[in-house]
Amino acid sequence: MNLSDDLSKMPLPWHAPPRLQRFRIERFKNPSGKQVWRVDGYRSSGGRIRENFKTKSEALERMNALEQAEAEGALSTVPVLQRTILSAEQISDAESATAMVPGRSLAALAAHLTRWETQAARIGLSVDEALAF
Repeated sequence: MNLSDDLSKMPLPWHAPPRLQRFRIERFKNPSGKQVWRVDGYRSSGGRIRENFKTKSEALERMNALEQAEAEGALSTVPVLQRTILSAEQISDAESATAMVPGRSLAALAAHLTRWETQAARIGLSVDEALAF
């Protein structure tokens, strides 16, 4: 076996391992000429962080806080796949309705509307006609 055989078995192209940290600390010179320590990086949501500190220890403290917040947030924002009997159209409709009334229960809103419909039907009106009255 020769060297060319060994090289042919190597996977190409070589990819760098994924970064373990979202944020980094670097020495930075402000336009005023002042030397500071900068925490630089991106949140998992895509927002950029750039903050300057007088000392490296302050920057390390902030970077660790950001990393911890991202780790905790990443665990809570991972979507969980669940089985459902809803069609794709019904799921889309539910997502739209949830966005319209953030923090409120769609089931409670549907129950409220159903009560209105029942009460309006007793007097021979639709909900829209009853509300216009």
